[in-house]
Amino acid sequence: MLYSGSIYHQILAWRYYPTTKVTVELLTGTAFTDALRQQLRPLFGKDLPVGVRCQAMLDGKAIGRVVVDDPDHPSTALLQEEADRATFFGGRLTADFLAPALEMLRQEQYLVLGFWPDDPVLAEVRLWETQGRLPKLEREATAVDFTKRDPAFSLEAWAQPPPGCCLQRIDLELARRLKDEWLLAMFGSFEVALQQGLGFCLMRDEQVLCQAFAGPAAQGIIEIGVGTSEGQRGKGYATITCARLIDECERGGYQTFWNTSANNLASLTLARKLGYRQERPWAALIWEKSDP
Repeated sequence: MLYSGSIYHQILAWRYYPTTKVTVELLTGTAFTDALRQQLRPLFGKDLPVGVRCQAMLDGKAIGRVVVDDPDHPSTALLQEEADRATFFGGRLTADFLAPALEMLRQEQYLVLGFWPDDPVLAEVRLWETQGRLPKLEREATAVDFTKRDPAFSLEAWAQPPPGCCLQRIDLELARRLKDEWLLAMFGSFEVALQQGLGFCLMRDEQVLCQAFAGPAAQGIIEIGVGTSEGQRGKGYATITCARLIDECERGGYQTFWNTSANNLASLTLARKLGYRQERPWAALIWEKSDP
């Protein structure tokens, strides 16, 4: 099991209507067991915004925590990954459950709850928030999932490093040198990250110009992420590194997946350049960390 650390339970009564007591429980670390994941799996749909992360947590391949209405027989849940705080709901969502669940998750960090634009629950959540039945929403943004890449679009021409540079696969030594906090948050350790995913760096001698990583993966789909070093942006390095990584993933039988903010023009442009053709925007409701 990938989850580590001590059991962390909290009980919180719904603060908005004192006459209605709704208790929820937060489970993480060793309390987020294989048996619990199996109970949760039927609650969550397969077609969710950035849903590969939800499925990876349910598969035990990514770090997460969950708020449930009943830890022994859950019928409603919020599942949250640790790296970007993407949060997914399963079961029948109600204001009675969502209010204390949000308060609990916001004690440590912000959270992002995603919905497809035509999801009727999105309208309900917006209404509950305007009625004061939920914590105040910090902002609403739009994100985009690129779910399919055109297989006829060849990456070979893009995956060629410039003179004096090379593409190096990320091994444990290089991962420790990169000290990527996102990998640690998503997978718990660099060793597990390299078991569950793969990555490449564009190097000039010992200098890392760009790094790209694929993972987590679930149900044959793997997510692509990339970062270019300060002072090296705008030179096409992300295109080169991602093209090599995507090609490696597709040769391994994976369907690759790309997610970004609708405001990130560079990321949107790169995804389209790399051959992603199916774009699905979704609404990201963002609650900031609660005040101490």
